Amino acid sequence: MFSRSKNRVKKFGELTKEIDKLIDKARYEDAIFYYAKANEVFDAIPASLKTNELRQILEDINRELILYMKVKELHILVSENKLARVPELIEDIEMVIKYINENIPNKQNLIDFATEQLDYLRKKSDELHENLQFNSRHINFHILIKRKDFTKARAEINKLEDLYRKVSFHRKKIFLFNKLQRLKDELRLAEGKEANKAQVKHYLFEKHSTEFIKPEYKEVLKLKAKIKKTVIVEQTPEEICNRIHKLLKKNNLKDAQKLMESV
Repeated sequence: MFSRSKNRVKKFGELTKEIDKLIDKARYEDAIFYYAKANEVFDAIPASLKTNELRQILEDINRELILYMKVKELHILVSENKLARVPELIEDIEMVIKYINENIPNKQNLIDFATEQLDYLRKKSDELHENLQFNSRHINFHILIKRKDFTKARAEINKLEDLYRKVSFHRKKIFLFNKLQRLKDELRLAEGKEANKAQVKHYLFEKHSTEFIKPEYKEVLKLKAKIKKTVIVEQTPEEICNRIHKLLKKNNLKDAQKLMESV
């Protein structure tokens, strides 16, 4: 029984050494797999053999792998543009880096990896946050233009210029500069249109308000309705008979019968 427990301690030591090698080689996913096995072996070790040294080894590995997992999580959040938890996660990563640097020796490769990733993802996150702020103010600017609230629209441009000044990426700076110029042109055009409307309104309704405008009268020509007069012509019996005879020759029996009934 005692020899089996000692073998478990030995197995635990072998697994933790393997995990150390994998972490040094930046094979973090494989290290996580071996860490799960090391945990199972540690749980099977009797309490009398679970020394503080063994516990510390497992805890150190746990922190190292937590650092990797948090960096991975940060990468996913930034790539998916989900920035709400980013500041909190960056703070967590910085704390774990500090702990490993001060308490776990020979982990410079892991610290360098985490630090490089953190710097890159922090810059990427800042850039995405700037984009969100710029786009939000850009939308608000157009809403204010539609409302003809030019004072607030100009204030939005000032805020956009502040964001522009904070940008350090050259290509993005050019893009934002061109966008800002278009917004300024749009504001000037909208203000100009509104000023022109005001001048026209003043000319039509204020300048000529005291002038008497004579109403125009147009002569309406009344057309005399043409009344169709019905002229009744009296016919002799002989003439009626001749008409009936002609209708019969044309096989117009209907009209011939009507004419006969009218006699």
